[in-house]
Amino acid sequence: MSKRKNSTVIVSPASREIARGARPVFVVALQNNGKIPSDFRVTNVTVVQLQNGAASRPMPVVPYETLVSEERTRQVVGALLVGVAAAGNSYAAQNASYTRGGNYSPIAGAINGARADAQNSAMIGDAVAAGQLNLAALEQNVIKDNTLLPSEWVGGQLHIEPPQGGTEGPKTYVITVPVGDEIHEITVSQGKLV
Repeated sequence: MSKRKNSTVIVSPASREIARGARPVFVVALQNNGKIPSDFRVTNVTVVQLQNGAASRPMPVVPYETLVSEERTRQVVGALLVGVAAAGNSYAAQNASYTRGGNYSPIAGAINGARADAQNSAMIGDAVAAGQLNLAALEQNVIKDNTLLPSEWVGGQLHIEPPQGGTEGPKTYVITVPVGDEIHEITVSQGKLV
């Protein structure tokens, strides 16, 4: 937590553990303690990894728009995979409609085709629903630019590119969050202490 005259910033990990090599995600809460509106811009947030107590490299903040673009890319790839799975399901259903003698059974074809259509429809529907939920979660949870009115709190997830370095010891970095004309610095130590 960082408290200045006109603003307060609280930063907390979004989950108990951050997987090595994964993007750290933090929940950031901001309050305007001043008497006039105060601006917050995600592009002004910086994160710098420390090595031996000195700044060693920037860790870019991943903006909402990038997260949405990545999710849409995942959805396109997922749609292609679902399409391939649906085609395979339909093909298998038609192959299952042949008798042992190699003759096609129209009744079995209709039953198997209807079953495959229902399964494919459910599979596609589930993929679409999951994609919509993921986009809605990003919209609702990720912090965005904001003008904080006096006494107002805002917050959301801040996604950061992962720290670099060896596997030994914790990774330390400083998250700098400007709110209005005040600067808040939060030092994070990620990983097990040796």
